[in-house]
Amino acid sequence: GGDIALEDSPMGGLRVHVRLPASAEEDHARTTPESKTERSDLENGDQLKRVLIVEDDETIKALLTRFFESIGVMVSSFSDAREVESSLRETTTTIDVLVMDIDLPHKTGIECIREIRGQGIQTPCILITGGLSEKPDGIDNLGFLRKPFEIEELETLCLRMLRESRES
Repeated sequence: GGDIALEDSPMGGLRVHVRLPASAEEDHARTTPESKTERSDLENGDQLKRVLIVEDDETIKALLTRFFESIGVMVSSFSDAREVESSLRETTTTIDVLVMDIDLPHKTGIECIREIRGQGIQTPCILITGGLSEKPDGIDNLGFLRKPFEIEELETLCLRMLRESRES
C-alpha cells in the first residue's frame, strides 16, 4: 500500500516521502489493526464522511486529499485559515473532522481553531505540525500529530475523534 512520511529537513522546511501503490485495490487493502478496530467501533452511519483539510503546501494537501478520497471520504480543502472560518459559518454541510496545518499564511491554525471555537463550532480538529512538540492547551475537541507521521495514524485519530464527539 501507499504511505506518506513527513519529516523536518536538515536545512529547515519539510521533506515529504511518498510511496504510492501500483493499483487502487492495493491501496484499499492496506489497513492497520488500529484503524480496523476504530472502524468496527463506529455504529451504523457513524463513519467518517466529510473532512476539511487546511494546508498551504499544495503537495501535502493533494496527498491528504487523495488518501481520504481513496477510503471514501468527501474532501474540501483550503490553503488559508481565513477561508475556513467563512466556509464553516456559511455551509449547511456537516464536516466530521477538520485537519489543519499550524503554520498557515495570514493566521496560524491555532488562532483559526480558537476563533472557530469562539463562534460555538465544536467540529473535531486535528492540528498537524513539524514545529510544536506538544499539543496546544486550552482548546477542546483537538487532536495533534507531529510530522513525520504515518497516514494510518491520521486516519485512526480522525475516527477516534469522530466517535468521541458523537458520544459526548
